[in-house]
Amino acid sequence: MTWLESLWLVTKRATPMIATMILFQMVQLLNIFFVARKSSDLLAGVGLGNMLLNVMVFAITMGLNGTLESFVAWSLGSGNKRMCGVHMNRARVVVSLVLIPVIFLFFWIDEILIGLSQDAEISRIARNYCVWTIPGWFCLV
Repeated sequence: MTWLESLWLVTKRATPMIATMILFQMVQLLNIFFVARKSSDLLAGVGLGNMLLNVMVFAITMGLNGTLESFVAWSLGSGNKRMCGVHMNRARVVVSLVLIPVIFLFFWIDEILIGLSQDAEISRIARNYCVWTIPGWFCLV
């Protein structure tokens, strides 16, 4: 296989992941775009909510799912395809269990933010934004 064929193979396999990550970031970008037209408090609340989601949900789920890639590659390399599914289902359980405390934390995140000297109205908007995104979190599992 030549280097050009290898490059084409890598490009073909990486394209779906690249498209997924671009579309994933577009959700937050579009939320901010439409909210910015309403008021600066909404914009600040959604921005704060996006920051909280990035740090407390997306970073954790992407990190845990990143370890899954290692286990699946290891199992596939050893020829044990059954263990690929076992690892994936175990990872689903682990990520779901990790997200449960975060869900409960987000129900009171406005009080935590106010305790950290954030504006009360912006903290309330951020909490509402984060709580309404909870059903979408399980698409990351």
